[in-house]
Amino acid sequence: MKFNPAWLPLLIGFALGCSSSVTLPVLLGQVTQRFGLSASQGGLLGTLELSSTALVVLLASRWPRLGQGRALMGGVALAILLANLISTFCQGFWIFVPARAVAGIGYGLLLADLGRRVGHSDDPQQLFALQQIAMVVMAILFYTSMPSLIAGLGTPAPFAFVSLSSLLFLLSVFALGAGDKVAVTTPIAAQAPLSRRPLAISLSIVLLCSTYGALWAYLPSAALQAGIGVSALSTTLAVGALANLLGAIAAERIGLRWGFAPVWLMLALAALARIGVISGEGSLFLVSAVVLPFTMIFVTPYFFGLLALLDRSGRAAAAGPGFLMIGNALGPLIGGLVIACSGLSTLGMLGLLGCVVTFVTVYAVRLPLRADIQQ
Repeated sequence: MKFNPAWLPLLIGFALGCSSSVTLPVLLGQVTQRFGLSASQGGLLGTLELSSTALVVLLASRWPRLGQGRALMGGVALAILLANLISTFCQGFWIFVPARAVAGIGYGLLLADLGRRVGHSDDPQQLFALQQIAMVVMAILFYTSMPSLIAGLGTPAPFAFVSLSSLLFLLSVFALGAGDKVAVTTPIAAQAPLSRRPLAISLSIVLLCSTYGALWAYLPSAALQAGIGVSALSTTLAVGALANLLGAIAAERIGLRWGFAPVWLMLALAALARIGVISGEGSLFLVSAVVLPFTMIFVTPYFFGLLALLDRSGRAAAAGPGFLMIGNALGPLIGGLVIACSGLSTLGMLGLLGCVVTFVTVYAVRLPLRADIQQ
Protein backbone atom coordinates (compact mmCIF):
# COMPACT_ATOMS: atom_id res chain seq x y z
CA MET A 1 0.00 0.00 0.00
CA LYS A 2 1.46 3.36 -1.08
CA PHE A 3 1.53 5.94 1.73
CA ASN A 4 -0.96 8.80 1.30
CA PRO A 5 -0.05 12.13 3.01
CA ALA A 6 -3.74 12.51 3.93
CA TRP A 7 -3.22 9.59 6.33
CA LEU A 8 -0.77 11.59 8.46
CA PRO A 9 -3.42 13.24 10.68
CA LEU A 10 -5.17 9.86 11.03
CA LEU A 11 -1.96 8.40 12.48
CA ILE A 12 -0.81 11.34 14.63
CA GLY A 13 -4.37 11.89 15.88
CA PHE A 14 -4.86 8.26 16.89
CA ALA A 15 -1.60 8.22 18.84
CA LEU A 16 -2.59 11.50 20.52
CA GLY A 17 -6.07 10.20 21.35
CA CYS A 18 -4.55 7.13 23.02
CA SER A 19 -1.87 9.15 24.85
CA SER A 20 -3.65 8.96 28.21
CA SER A 21 -3.28 5.17 28.17
CA VAL A 22 0.24 5.22 26.71
CA THR A 23 1.65 7.75 29.20
CA LEU A 24 -0.34 6.68 32.27
CA PRO A 25 2.41 5.00 34.35
CA VAL A 26 4.77 8.01 34.16
CA LEU A 27 2.02 10.62 34.09
CA LEU A 28 0.38 9.47 37.33
CA GLY A 29 3.68 9.37 39.16
CA GLN A 30 4.54 12.91 38.11
CA VAL A 31 1.05 14.25 38.91
CA THR A 32 0.97 12.77 42.42
CA GLN A 33 4.41 14.23 43.11
CA ARG A 34 3.54 17.62 41.61
CA PHE A 35 0.32 18.18 43.56
CA GLY A 36 1.05 16.06 46.62
CA LEU A 37 -1.67 13.50 45.90
CA SER A 38 -1.92 10.00 47.28
CA ALA A 39 -1.55 7.05 44.93
CA SER A 40 -5.30 6.38 45.10
CA GLN A 41 -6.13 10.01 44.28
CA GLY A 42 -3.77 9.97 41.30
CA GLY A 43 -5.25 6.68 40.13
CA LEU A 44 -8.78 8.11 40.40
CA LEU A 45 -7.75 11.11 38.29
CA GLY A 46 -6.31 8.81 35.62
CA THR A 47 -9.41 6.61 35.64
CA LEU A 48 -11.69 9.64 35.26
CA GLU A 49 -9.75 10.88 32.23
CA LEU A 50 -9.75 7.47 30.55
CA SER A 51 -13.43 6.92 31.38
CA SER A 52 -14.44 10.32 29.99
CA THR A 53 -12.60 9.53 26.76
CA ALA A 54 -14.28 6.13 26.43
CA LEU A 55 -17.74 7.57 27.19
CA VAL A 56 -17.37 10.39 24.67
CA VAL A 57 -16.16 7.95 21.98
CA LEU A 58 -19.27 5.81 22.47
CA LEU A 59 -21.67 8.77 22.52
CA ALA A 60 -20.05 10.68 19.66
CA SER A 61 -19.86 7.63 17.39
CA ARG A 62 -23.57 8.11 16.55
CA TRP A 63 -23.13 11.78 15.64
CA PRO A 64 -23.71 12.16 11.87
CA ARG A 65 -21.28 15.09 11.48
CA LEU A 66 -18.27 12.97 12.40
CA GLY A 67 -15.75 12.34 9.64
CA GLN A 68 -16.80 15.34 7.54
CA GLY A 69 -14.40 18.14 6.72
CA ARG A 70 -11.65 19.76 8.79
CA ALA A 71 -13.43 22.42 10.87
CA LEU A 72 -14.56 20.13 13.69
CA MET A 73 -11.20 18.43 14.02
CA GLY A 74 -9.43 21.79 13.91
CA GLY A 75 -11.50 23.00 16.86
CA VAL A 76 -10.97 19.74 18.78
CA ALA A 77 -7.21 19.85 18.10
CA LEU A 78 -7.00 23.43 19.37
CA ALA A 79 -8.95 22.57 22.54
CA ILE A 80 -6.67 19.57 23.23
CA LEU A 81 -3.56 21.70 22.70
CA LEU A 82 -4.79 24.41 25.10
CA ALA A 83 -5.81 21.81 27.71
CA ASN A 84 -2.37 20.18 27.58
CA LEU A 85 -0.56 23.53 27.72
CA ILE A 86 -2.61 24.50 30.79
CA SER A 87 -1.78 21.10 32.33
CA THR A 88 1.91 21.82 31.68
CA PHE A 89 2.11 25.29 33.17
CA CYS A 90 -0.70 25.63 35.73
CA GLN A 91 0.14 25.72 39.44
CA GLY A 92 -3.27 24.96 40.96
CA PHE A 93 -4.79 21.50 41.16
CA TRP A 94 -8.32 22.84 40.61
CA ILE A 95 -7.22 24.38 37.31
CA PHE A 96 -5.44 21.16 36.36
CA VAL A 97 -8.51 18.93 36.88
CA PRO A 98 -10.86 20.70 34.41
CA ALA A 99 -7.99 20.92 31.91
CA ARG A 100 -7.65 17.12 32.05
CA ALA A 101 -11.44 16.80 31.66
CA VAL A 102 -11.32 18.93 28.48
CA ALA A 103 -8.40 16.84 27.19
CA GLY A 104 -10.28 13.59 27.88
CA ILE A 105 -13.40 14.83 26.06
CA GLY A 106 -11.26 16.05 23.18
CA TYR A 107 -9.49 12.69 22.90
CA GLY A 108 -12.89 10.98 22.73
CA LEU A 109 -14.15 13.22 19.90
CA LEU A 110 -10.83 12.78 18.11
CA LEU A 111 -10.84 8.98 18.27
CA ALA A 112 -14.50 8.76 17.21
CA ASP A 113 -13.99 11.06 14.21
CA LEU A 114 -10.81 9.34 13.03
CA GLY A 115 -12.38 5.91 13.55
CA ARG A 116 -15.23 6.80 11.21
CA ARG A 117 -12.83 8.20 8.60
CA VAL A 118 -10.75 5.03 8.64
CA GLY A 119 -13.89 2.90 8.65
CA HIS A 120 -14.98 4.57 5.41
CA SER A 121 -11.65 3.98 3.67
CA ASP A 122 -11.08 1.28 1.06
CA ASP A 123 -8.78 -0.79 3.32
CA PRO A 124 -9.66 -0.05 6.96
CA GLN A 125 -7.74 -3.02 8.37
CA GLN A 126 -4.41 -1.76 7.05
CA LEU A 127 -5.09 1.82 8.11
CA PHE A 128 -6.01 0.64 11.60
CA ALA A 129 -2.73 -1.30 11.63
CA LEU A 130 -0.82 1.85 10.66
CA GLN A 131 -2.52 3.64 13.56
CA GLN A 132 -1.27 0.94 15.91
CA ILE A 133 2.24 1.50 14.56
CA ALA A 134 1.90 5.23 15.23
CA MET A 135 0.76 4.57 18.79
CA VAL A 136 3.70 2.24 19.50
CA VAL A 137 6.18 4.73 17.98
CA MET A 138 4.75 7.45 20.22
CA ALA A 139 5.14 5.19 23.26
CA ILE A 140 8.78 4.48 22.39
CA LEU A 141 9.53 8.19 21.87
CA PHE A 142 7.77 9.08 25.11
CA TYR A 143 9.56 6.58 27.33
CA THR A 144 12.98 7.17 25.80
CA SER A 145 12.69 10.98 26.09
CA MET A 146 11.16 11.15 29.59
CA PRO A 147 14.39 10.87 31.63
CA SER A 148 15.89 13.89 29.84
CA LEU A 149 12.66 15.88 29.85
CA ILE A 150 11.99 15.25 33.55
CA ALA A 151 15.56 16.28 34.36
CA GLY A 152 15.05 19.54 32.47
CA LEU A 153 11.38 20.38 33.07
CA GLY A 154 10.49 18.49 36.23
CA THR A 155 7.04 17.06 36.90
CA PRO A 156 5.26 18.86 33.98
CA ALA A 157 7.44 16.95 31.49
CA PRO A 158 4.82 14.36 30.39
CA PHE A 159 2.35 17.12 29.53
CA ALA A 160 5.02 19.07 27.64
CA PHE A 161 5.56 15.99 25.46
CA VAL A 162 1.82 15.58 24.85
CA SER A 163 1.50 19.32 24.13
CA LEU A 164 4.07 18.96 21.37
CA SER A 165 2.13 15.99 19.98
CA SER A 166 -1.05 18.10 20.13
CA LEU A 167 0.64 20.87 18.14
CA LEU A 168 1.79 18.38 15.49
CA PHE A 169 -1.76 17.09 15.12
CA LEU A 170 -3.18 20.62 14.88
CA LEU A 171 -0.75 21.37 12.04
CA SER A 172 -1.58 18.07 10.33
CA VAL A 173 -5.35 18.74 10.33
CA PHE A 174 -4.94 20.67 7.07
CA ALA A 175 -4.03 17.38 5.38
CA LEU A 176 -7.31 15.70 6.37
CA GLY A 177 -9.24 14.34 3.41
CA ALA A 178 -12.93 14.68 2.63
CA GLY A 179 -13.92 12.03 5.16
CA ASP A 180 -17.20 10.42 4.20
CA LYS A 181 -16.63 11.23 0.51
CA VAL A 182 -13.85 8.62 0.34
CA ALA A 183 -14.82 5.85 -2.08
CA VAL A 184 -15.92 2.58 -0.55
CA THR A 185 -15.49 -0.58 -2.62
CA THR A 186 -16.74 -3.21 -0.15
CA PRO A 187 -19.41 -5.56 -1.58
CA ILE A 188 -21.46 -5.51 1.64
CA ALA A 189 -24.61 -3.41 1.37
CA ALA A 190 -24.63 -0.39 3.65
CA GLN A 191 -28.12 -1.10 4.94
CA ALA A 192 -27.58 -4.81 5.71
CA PRO A 193 -29.03 -5.80 9.09
CA LEU A 194 -25.73 -6.40 10.86
CA SER A 195 -26.30 -4.52 14.12
CA ARG A 196 -25.96 -7.59 16.34
CA ARG A 197 -22.67 -8.63 14.79
CA PRO A 198 -20.86 -5.31 15.38
CA LEU A 199 -22.08 -5.41 18.98
CA ALA A 200 -20.72 -8.94 19.40
CA ILE A 201 -17.31 -7.87 18.06
CA SER A 202 -17.31 -4.75 20.26
CA LEU A 203 -18.02 -6.82 23.37
CA SER A 204 -15.28 -9.25 22.30
CA ILE A 205 -12.84 -6.31 22.22
CA VAL A 206 -13.87 -5.42 25.78
CA LEU A 207 -13.47 -9.03 26.92
CA LEU A 208 -10.09 -9.57 25.27
CA CYS A 209 -8.68 -6.22 26.48
CA SER A 210 -10.00 -6.50 30.04
CA THR A 211 -8.64 -10.02 30.55
CA TYR A 212 -5.33 -8.88 29.03
CA GLY A 213 -5.26 -5.77 31.24
CA ALA A 214 -5.94 -7.88 34.32
CA LEU A 215 -2.74 -9.80 33.61
CA TRP A 216 -0.67 -6.83 32.44
CA ALA A 217 -1.44 -4.72 35.51
CA TYR A 218 -0.12 -7.45 37.82
CA LEU A 219 2.80 -8.58 35.68
CA PRO A 220 5.35 -7.47 38.35
CA SER A 221 3.61 -9.73 40.88
CA ALA A 222 3.69 -12.61 38.41
CA ALA A 223 7.40 -11.93 37.77
CA LEU A 224 8.12 -12.09 41.50
CA GLN A 225 6.26 -15.40 41.71
CA ALA A 226 8.31 -16.72 38.75
CA GLY A 227 11.58 -15.68 40.39
CA ILE A 228 12.29 -12.86 37.91
CA GLY A 229 14.13 -9.80 39.21
CA VAL A 230 13.28 -6.16 38.52
CA SER A 231 16.17 -5.62 36.07
CA ALA A 232 15.26 -8.72 34.05
CA LEU A 233 11.62 -7.64 33.92
CA SER A 234 12.60 -4.12 32.79
CA THR A 235 14.75 -5.54 30.00
CA THR A 236 11.88 -7.81 28.99
CA LEU A 237 9.46 -4.87 28.81
CA ALA A 238 11.92 -2.97 26.62
CA VAL A 239 12.10 -5.96 24.27
CA GLY A 240 8.31 -6.11 24.45
CA ALA A 241 8.06 -2.51 23.20
CA LEU A 242 10.07 -3.50 20.11
CA ALA A 243 7.89 -6.60 19.70
CA ASN A 244 4.79 -4.39 19.80
CA LEU A 245 6.14 -2.33 16.93
CA LEU A 246 6.92 -5.49 14.94
CA GLY A 247 3.42 -6.81 15.68
CA ALA A 248 1.77 -3.67 14.35
CA ILE A 249 3.99 -3.69 11.25
CA ALA A 250 3.22 -7.38 10.65
CA ALA A 251 -0.54 -6.73 10.88
CA GLU A 252 -0.22 -3.92 8.32
CA ARG A 253 1.94 -5.91 5.90
CA ILE A 254 -0.01 -9.17 6.10
CA GLY A 255 -3.44 -7.54 5.93
CA LEU A 256 -6.21 -9.88 4.76
CA ARG A 257 -3.92 -11.82 2.42
CA TRP A 258 -4.72 -15.02 4.31
CA GLY A 259 -8.11 -13.99 5.60
CA PHE A 260 -8.49 -14.27 9.37
CA ALA A 261 -6.03 -17.16 9.73
CA PRO A 262 -3.39 -14.86 11.34
CA VAL A 263 -5.97 -13.78 13.94
CA TRP A 264 -6.75 -17.38 14.90
CA LEU A 265 -3.01 -18.04 15.24
CA MET A 266 -2.48 -14.94 17.40
CA LEU A 267 -5.42 -15.80 19.67
CA ALA A 268 -3.89 -19.24 20.21
CA LEU A 269 -0.51 -17.64 21.01
CA ALA A 270 -2.25 -15.16 23.32
CA ALA A 271 -3.89 -18.02 25.22
CA LEU A 272 -0.53 -19.77 25.69
CA ALA A 273 1.17 -16.52 26.75
CA ARG A 274 -1.56 -15.76 29.31
CA ILE A 275 -1.02 -19.13 30.91
CA GLY A 276 2.75 -18.77 30.62
CA VAL A 277 3.06 -15.47 32.52
CA ILE A 278 1.20 -16.96 35.49
CA SER A 279 2.39 -20.56 35.60
CA GLY A 280 5.73 -20.27 33.81
CA GLU A 281 9.14 -19.76 35.37
CA GLY A 282 12.41 -18.35 34.07
CA SER A 283 12.66 -18.16 30.29
CA LEU A 284 9.05 -19.35 29.78
CA PHE A 285 7.78 -16.36 31.78
CA LEU A 286 10.03 -13.92 29.90
CA VAL A 287 8.98 -15.18 26.47
CA SER A 288 5.32 -15.11 27.49
CA ALA A 289 5.66 -11.54 28.77
CA VAL A 290 6.96 -10.44 25.36
CA VAL A 291 4.33 -12.37 23.39
CA LEU A 292 1.46 -11.09 25.56
CA PRO A 293 1.31 -7.47 24.25
CA PHE A 294 2.52 -8.52 20.77
CA THR A 295 -0.66 -10.55 20.20
CA MET A 296 -2.93 -7.71 21.35
CA ILE A 297 -1.28 -5.15 19.08
CA PHE A 298 -1.55 -7.58 16.17
CA VAL A 299 -5.24 -8.54 16.45
CA THR A 300 -6.68 -5.09 17.31
CA PRO A 301 -6.62 -3.64 13.75
CA TYR A 302 -8.30 -6.80 12.43
CA PHE A 303 -11.15 -6.35 14.90
CA PHE A 304 -11.50 -2.65 14.02
CA GLY A 305 -11.44 -3.54 10.32
CA LEU A 306 -14.15 -6.15 10.90
CA LEU A 307 -16.31 -3.50 12.62
CA ALA A 308 -15.88 -1.24 9.59
CA LEU A 309 -16.93 -4.06 7.26
CA LEU A 310 -19.95 -5.04 9.35
CA ASP A 311 -21.32 -1.51 9.69
CA ARG A 312 -20.71 0.71 6.66
CA SER A 313 -22.27 3.73 8.40
CA GLY A 314 -18.93 3.99 10.23
CA ARG A 315 -20.55 4.14 13.67
CA ALA A 316 -19.18 0.80 14.87
CA ALA A 317 -15.63 1.62 13.75
CA ALA A 318 -15.91 5.05 15.38
CA ALA A 319 -16.94 3.44 18.67
CA GLY A 320 -14.19 0.78 18.51
CA PRO A 321 -11.53 2.76 20.44
CA GLY A 322 -14.11 3.44 23.15
CA PHE A 323 -14.65 -0.27 23.73
CA LEU A 324 -10.88 -0.74 23.70
CA MET A 325 -10.50 1.85 26.46
CA ILE A 326 -13.34 0.35 28.48
CA GLY A 327 -11.51 -2.97 28.41
CA ASN A 328 -8.24 -1.31 29.41
CA ALA A 329 -9.95 0.49 32.30
CA LEU A 330 -11.70 -2.65 33.55
CA GLY A 331 -8.57 -4.84 33.42
CA PRO A 332 -6.79 -3.70 36.61
CA LEU A 333 -10.08 -3.69 38.52
CA ILE A 334 -10.94 -7.23 37.42
CA GLY A 335 -7.40 -8.42 38.15
CA GLY A 336 -7.49 -7.00 41.66
CA LEU A 337 -10.84 -8.62 42.42
CA VAL A 338 -9.73 -12.01 41.07
CA ILE A 339 -6.50 -11.94 43.08
CA ALA A 340 -8.38 -10.94 46.24
CA CYS A 341 -10.90 -13.74 45.79
CA SER A 342 -8.83 -16.66 44.50
CA GLY A 343 -5.20 -15.65 44.12
CA LEU A 344 -2.83 -14.78 41.30
CA SER A 345 -2.92 -18.22 39.67
CA THR A 346 -6.56 -17.75 38.61
CA LEU A 347 -5.61 -14.85 36.34
CA GLY A 348 -4.07 -17.25 33.83
CA MET A 349 -7.31 -19.21 33.49
CA LEU A 350 -9.26 -15.96 33.21
CA GLY A 351 -6.97 -14.85 30.37
CA LEU A 352 -7.37 -18.22 28.63
CA LEU A 353 -11.15 -17.98 28.95
CA GLY A 354 -11.10 -14.51 27.39
CA CYS A 355 -9.20 -15.82 24.34
CA VAL A 356 -11.49 -18.85 23.89
CA VAL A 357 -14.74 -16.84 24.12
CA THR A 358 -13.34 -14.21 21.76
CA PHE A 359 -12.33 -16.90 19.24
CA VAL A 360 -15.78 -18.52 19.30
CA THR A 361 -17.57 -15.17 19.00
CA VAL A 362 -15.47 -13.81 16.13
CA TYR A 363 -15.60 -17.14 14.28
CA ALA A 364 -19.39 -17.21 14.59
CA VAL A 365 -19.62 -13.63 13.29
CA ARG A 366 -17.30 -14.36 10.35
CA LEU A 367 -19.32 -17.33 9.05
CA PRO A 368 -22.38 -15.39 7.81
CA LEU A 369 -20.11 -12.53 6.72
CA ARG A 370 -18.21 -14.86 4.37
CA ALA A 371 -21.55 -16.00 2.93
CA ASP A 372 -22.54 -12.35 2.34
CA ILE A 373 -19.28 -11.64 0.51
CA GLN A 374 -19.62 -14.73 -1.71
CA GLN A 375 -23.13 -13.60 -2.74
